[in-house]
Parts: sequence; C-alpha cells; structure tokens
Amino acid sequence: MLILLLVLVLLVAFVFYVNMQPGEFNYSRKTMIKSPAERIFSQINDFHNWKNWSPWANIDPSMKLDITGTPKGVGAVYHWSGNNKAGEGTMKLVENSEPNMVKVDIQFIKPFAANNVTVFSLTPSTNGETEVVWGMSGKRPFIIKMMGVFVDMENLIGKDFENGLSALKKVSEI
Repeated sequence: MLILLLVLVLLVAFVFYVNMQPGEFNYSRKTMIKSPAERIFSQINDFHNWKNWSPWANIDPSMKLDITGTPKGVGAVYHWSGNNKAGEGTMKLVENSEPNMVKVDIQFIKPFAANNVTVFSLTPSTNGETEVVWGMSGKRPFIIKMMGVFVDMENLIGKDFENGLSALKKVSEI
C-alpha cells in the first residue's frame, strides 16, 4: 500500500511539474548568407524551391507533396504526407515583405496536431551579406510539455533549422 501511495504521489508531482512548464515556445536560429536578400527571399517565398533546402524535404523518399493556391507568395499552400518521421501537415504562406520577411502558418496533423508560425527575417548588411533568422513559435499542449521533460525540443528543432539554413546558404550564395 505504501508503494502504491508513493507511486501516486510521484505521478501527481510529475503531472504538476509538466503542467508548470511554459505554455508557449519560440525557437530560432540565424546565419549570414553572402547574397542579396532578394535572392534568398525568392527561395523562401516559393514553396517549389523548398525541395532544394528544406531539412525535411528528403526525410521520406515516398512523401506526397501538393503545392496549391498561388504559384508563390501569399496564398501559396504546401501539403505533405509521409511516413511516421515526416508526418502530415499543411503550410500556408500568409505574409511577406519583399525582401525582408516571410511568414508561414503551419498546421501539423500527424504525428501530433499543432498550429505554429514560422517567420523568416532577412536583414541586409553593408558588406553584401544578409542575416537570415528562421524562427518558429506556437503553443505547447500538455503532451508536448511532457515530451519536453525528456527531449530538448529547442535543440531538436534548432538542429533542423541549422541544417536548413546551411542548405539555403548553398543554394542562395552566388
């Protein structure tokens, strides 16, 4: 009986701890790219180009992609459906400010439902380089908070952003 009570107390303490974790997240990474902001913007503002630099483009060789809406820019929609690692979801380009910013709403369907916002900020410098910041923000429901106790989600997403920015740099630099 004492062991059962101890397990129950530990479980309640764990649930309380998880519930006290922040309810929102904001992850970002940045890099400098030796290219004009306009060139980088064109890579980001057109979902057809994402296959050249997105860290998730080749996660599942049989992944189904469907790009609809406007050909590029606000209103473009990118839907993917793949294996358990790729999951399923939809991205919609909802705002842009050439050549400084692209905002994308993301709806993850699988493996977990979530709605997040991704923003790419491009800041030209005087030496011909452009600072590119890739950020994502969203809510952290209980299940994601619980995963975060065991997995460093910021580091996990951050590595993908770093890989994507590195690939974006390769396709954007002249």
